[in-house]
Amino acid sequence: MAKFLNNIFSEDLGYFKGRLVRKLTVPLIWIDGDKRIEMPVEMESDGASVPRFPLIYDAWGDRVPREAFMHDYAYRIDGTIILVVSKEVNETCLDLIREADILRRETIPKLDADWYFRITMRDHPYPYAVYQPMYWAVRALGDSSYHRMKVLDHFEVTP
Repeated sequence: MAKFLNNIFSEDLGYFKGRLVRKLTVPLIWIDGDKRIEMPVEMESDGASVPRFPLIYDAWGDRVPREAFMHDYAYRIDGTIILVVSKEVNETCLDLIREADILRRETIPKLDADWYFRITMRDHPYPYAVYQPMYWAVRALGDSSYHRMKVLDHFEVTP
């Protein structure tokens, strides 16, 4: 089951193109079996990029902040997934994983990034009417954002 090992701790920085930008103040850790993503302190996210049309935003806007951080990280040029020695080690390590427990790091293809976003929302659990349309949206419209930024790049925010 895809899940986060901790809650999100972040600081609001301001707005970028009408979306609130948050910066992690504590690493955010996501796991699924022997796979792991560790989002670092200082990483910024502009949240789930849901169009600001009233009915659409009311249904899906600002609903999945942790999942949005994970998806943003997976879309970054230098975002990697960590393959851990075992599922058990992955689930019991609540902090950053030790190098000795890492089999390898891999870049994250867009298809996988979108799938991890979907299964994490599904397993949270958000209702199908929330996670499936958001998954379809990133599959159809996410190409322009994939590999556009590095993990520790900053947004130009306004207060």
